[in-house]
Amino acid sequence: NNRLVIDINNANMNIANTNITATNSTIVSAVRSAQNQTEPTKITRVVFDLNSLADYSVNLSSDKKSIEVSFKVSQVSNIALTSSNGADYVNIYGDTNLSVETYMLTNPDRVVINVFNAVSSLDETYPGDDCNYIKDVRTTQYDSKTVQIVADVNRLVEAEVIKKNGYTSVCITKSSLDN
Repeated sequence: NNRLVIDINNANMNIANTNITATNSTIVSAVRSAQNQTEPTKITRVVFDLNSLADYSVNLSSDKKSIEVSFKVSQVSNIALTSSNGADYVNIYGDTNLSVETYMLTNPDRVVINVFNAVSSLDETYPGDDCNYIKDVRTTQYDSKTVQIVADVNRLVEAEVIKKNGYTSVCITKSSLDN
């Protein structure tokens, strides 16, 4: 449901591909365009379907022939590990809204958290001393725009990404598949 909508006034849409569904962006999942209005003023609308909210800028190119949309790279600055009501939380702090995805790996059990379009200023390790399931957390700059956070856990767990005001939280709970 996250979208960025750009209306271009006094513009005739004249492009062949009006629906781009394959992007190489971790933020933009698709781009759609259409002639939104012809009377009384021509308006071309471009819609960016977003995987997550991100800070952005929209500018006219220097030759004034194209519009440039760019998304700010987030600076991931801190992690806090907390435990409440039988769940562990990896709270991730950055200077913009974070685009986060999780998945599980086994042997050993761990939760992998990827923060896209981001760079890290994190410590390399965080102990999970007061947590139910997290033994420790390791961080790395996985590639030039992905921060990877790995939570080593002591059992099979489930993870849910929760957007909070000012940070993103990954809630780790006992797996429903556990006997």
